[in-house]
Amino acid sequence: MKYWYFGNLGQFTYNLKQSDKYLVEAKTLFEYKQYFLGMNALDKSNLYFINTLPYLSKAKLEYKDINKSRNVLSEAILKHVDVLMQLEKDVPVVFIWSPEKSTSTTLEIKKTIDRSITVRQNYL
Repeated sequence: MKYWYFGNLGQFTYNLKQSDKYLVEAKTLFEYKQYFLGMNALDKSNLYFINTLPYLSKAKLEYKDINKSRNVLSEAILKHVDVLMQLEKDVPVVFIWSPEKSTSTTLEIKKTIDRSITVRQNYL
């Protein structure tokens, strides 16, 4: 799908949509107590979200009107932070994930969600 979004504003839109998609996936996985997969989805959402602003900056350098896109980003930030804060209330602070035939891994869910909130708030 990435190749269908041409130009800097198109890439901005693509990255924001992917960030939204993976945030919804993370929320759903956390609700079903699939914490390991939820954290992976949240990390993907963060990576796509981080990629949004550079494309807006490039579009601005090309003298394109980015006001509408900036407003969309601001609204998305508020909604993402709202969803993440709600998730933070509903998930454990730390979870020990034990796969069947491997060593266990400690998942620091609260820190990951806090980092995701910070990533988004830095763009305000």
